[in-house]
Formats: sequence, structure tokens, C-alpha cells
Amino acid sequence: MYRMAGHGCVPYGDHRSELWWSNTNGRNAMLACAFSLLDEPRFQKASQHLALLVADSYYQPEFGHTGGGFNVLWRGMASIHVPEDRKDHYHRQMKALAWYYDLARLPSGGFSMLSTPPNNTRYSGEDWGVAIGLTYTAPLGHLRITGAPRGRFSVKTPPVNFSWGSNEDLKFLSTVDPSGFGEESDAPHEVYDLLLGERKGECTADFCGKHLRHFSPLVRTWAAKRLKEMNSDAAVEILVESVTHSDPRVRRAVYDSISGYDNWSRPFKTTIEQEVVSTKFLPAILKTLNDPEAAWWEWDAALFAIGCARPDDIRKNLPLILKFTKHQEWYLREAAFWAIVGLRDSMRGEEFEYLSNIYEASRHVFERSSYDAGFRSILKSSKARISDKSITAAVKSLAKTTHHPGVMDGYGKGGIHEATHRAMMVLKHFNPDVYKHMIDDFVTYLDLWEPYFQHSVWLITGSKWQPGIPAVLDGLDAEGKPIVLALKRVEARFDHFDLKRIGKNDQVLRDRIRKTIADWEKNNGAAN
Repeated sequence: MYRMAGHGCVPYGDHRSELWWSNTNGRNAMLACAFSLLDEPRFQKASQHLALLVADSYYQPEFGHTGGGFNVLWRGMASIHVPEDRKDHYHRQMKALAWYYDLARLPSGGFSMLSTPPNNTRYSGEDWGVAIGLTYTAPLGHLRITGAPRGRFSVKTPPVNFSWGSNEDLKFLSTVDPSGFGEESDAPHEVYDLLLGERKGECTADFCGKHLRHFSPLVRTWAAKRLKEMNSDAAVEILVESVTHSDPRVRRAVYDSISGYDNWSRPFKTTIEQEVVSTKFLPAILKTLNDPEAAWWEWDAALFAIGCARPDDIRKNLPLILKFTKHQEWYLREAAFWAIVGLRDSMRGEEFEYLSNIYEASRHVFERSSYDAGFRSILKSSKARISDKSITAAVKSLAKTTHHPGVMDGYGKGGIHEATHRAMMVLKHFNPDVYKHMIDDFVTYLDLWEPYFQHSVWLITGSKWQPGIPAVLDGLDAEGKPIVLALKRVEARFDHFDLKRIGKNDQVLRDRIRKTIADWEKNNGAAN
């Protein structure tokens, strides 16, 4: 969770921080309260940073896809943790939302949380109204979670044995605007409306340039996105001037503008020409990537940005990029992967093999999902020319992840089946004849197969994302016999499985396996 502070909004899982809303479902607020309980300076800084984001999201008081309950519940308790020199942001929030809290009052003196428009009542009512009461009492600081000091019953915990990033990464937790921002001239709701909302057409390049220097990572990225969309001489000049700023937060924002970083979709939608990236921004990008003390979060953005340079410049710096493919942080491994994908139509065989090796070494669900999009963009290119030898080498590398993938701790057996499903999703982008190179891998997986997981079911029945292993036999004649024999072994084990755990999929799976075997034997003879 600490890795997400300073980078946007806390996501649902171990993903990249979100960049659209300042307190989606109250997650930033919850984390601000949690970090406030830890004595270490880095966690206190993270708490204050997140609290300020929450306070500045008053114009999105109920935002959350399940209804506004958790946003409202944690907002008042979290925003009280803004630093002393930013208390005006807390007071602005409370004044802006006075109407809400007044409407939540009951004649009895208690509170009832309001339903979320237009008709979501999931978190409404008096049971949830305690959140409003706690919002009123939070400034008193009588609870540990709202700033009270440790009491005699508090449990003293040892320092957290966790480290992330370099010293420069601490700057991303700052609640102070980078130099050059000046005074706050527009309220948060106005900034949002100009950068992302209905008034985008009124937004100027100078306004965006100013907000590249805002304390909020969301605002900086929104400003970067607008400059990318403008793609005018004035916008590029502002980015060129800002890329040498002394604060890594500003440089990160410039790199985000170059790549079109939006935290989720791949490949990114870039508009700045490769020639412009190479001639005007590459020196700064390389300075960041060659700096051993740079913030990891700045490295991350620089890697995405270098993937937008001219292919010859990417290729020239491949040794530098490849160092990051071995980094302990998956953010950086993923960013390095996409730097290589930037070669696109000019990609050579050995470079394509780098991508498959990165995939084989991955242990993370989000990584694999992102890499899938990278393989798709390369393999669907009409110009990409990769030798059969390199395709075969890449497939053999990917094939290993169907049965012995790297899986994060805690994912268990289900994680292995999920990884097999992901590998099949990637292989779907190749020509079907590549399956002949991984017959032994399919056999190894089927001998490990269990019917208890969503993804293991899909690997037999197929799904809209990948065809399933039985469908592989459509392109294999006699050489597919080992897979057929493995399916027969699966069928023989079925009565030993826990049929209650399988549930309704029991007969569906048996029928698919039997039909697959029968169809193959009809064309190729009995498999014994």
C-alpha cells in the first residue's frame, strides 16, 4: 500500500495507482488513517499526502462504484490529517460539504447517511450515520485514528521492516507544490473541470504548465495529458522547459505526457512524434535512467517515455533498459518491457525473445496482463518481421509458464491455473502452428490439472479469452497423441476429484474431454 501513496489513488489490488478520482470508495482516506497510526516519518508523510488529496476531492463527495458509503465514511476522519500548513484545505472541504452534513441530521439529534444519487441506498441509513458523527468529532483528536497520542493501553509496535524506493521517492509524498507553481489561483473543482471536465476546451497550455507543478500526482498527470492532447508548439515548449526541473515530480509528469501514461491501458495513446521525443527529450530521459539515486517512480516514467523515441535510439540503449527488466519492483519490469515494445515494426528476433524472457520471469498478474497487450501489438503489426527461429524460441519460453510459472506468495494452486490461462491468452496472438512446439508442456500441465478453479475449467472448455487446450488438437494430427493420452489420464482421475467442489462443471468438463478424445481418435486412430 505504501508504494501507492504519492502516485495517485489506492487501487483495488496490487495494481498501479489510479488517476481518475481522488478518493474512490474511500481507499485513500482509509490508508491515510492507517498510516497516521505508524510513527515512522515516511508513513506520516504518506498519511498527510493522502489526507490532502481527500480534502481536495470535496467535489466528488460520494464517488464510488458501489455507492458513496465508504467515501463518506472515511472522508471526515482522514482529511483531518492534512499538515498544519494546509488546514485551510480541510476547512474548505467542510464548508463545501456543509449542505451534505446538514441533510444527514435527524430530528432525534442523530445522523443518517444519505443514499447515493440517483437511487443507490446500499450504504444509507442510521447504521451508517455514525460516520457523520465521527466527521464532526474528528477535529477533537480524541481517537488514535483521528490523531490522539498513544495511550497507556496502546500496543507499541516495532518498526515496519519494509523498504521501497530511493530517498528521492520521498519527494512524491510531499504536500508542498514544486517550485514554480506559485499561488493557488483555482479551486480543486475548477482545476478538475478545466483539465478533465466540461471546460477542457478553455484550458490553455500555460495553465497546464503551471499544474505540472502541483503537489497532487493526479493533477500533474491530468495536466500532462492535456498537453499531450494539445501537441502544439507551445505545449511542447512547456514540456521541454519542464523536463529539466529540479523536482522529480515535475519530470515524471513530463515523461507521462510523452508516453500518454494513464495507469491502466496498454499500449499507450501517444501523440508526440518519435523525432520530437528523441531530439528534445531523450537527453533528460537518459539522465534519469543513468542516475543510480533517481526515484524509482521517475525511472518508471522515463522507461515508458524512452519507448516513444526513435527505434534506433531505443536499440542503442537496450543494455540500459534491460537492467530494469531484472528489478525487484514489477512496476519497473513492466515499464522496461514497454520500452522494448517501442521498437514495434523494426523489432528484430533477438529483441522479441527479450520480451518472452521477461514474460517467463514474471510473477505478477498485472504484469502478465500488460505483457499480453505488448505481444498483441507486435504480432498484429503488418510490418513486423521476426524469424521462425525467434518465434519458436519465444514460444518455448512462454510454454514453461503453462505449468511452472512464477506465482506470488498466497496465490496457491489457483494462481498456477490462472498463469496457464494468461499464457494461453498470449499464445492466441501467434499463428496456431506454434502449439506443436509445446506438446510436452501441455502434457505436463494436464498431469497437474484440477477442476476446482475458474481458470482450470476454462483451460478445458475454452473461453472468450483463449481457446482451451482441447482446441489445440484441431491443428495437430498424429503428433497430438501425447495430449490425448494426458486427457485420458485426466478423465480416469475424475472420480477421485471432490465432486462437490466441482459442482455443475462436472458433467460439462467430462463431456468436453470425452468429445475431444473421440474426435481426435476418429481421425487418427485409437490412442493407447
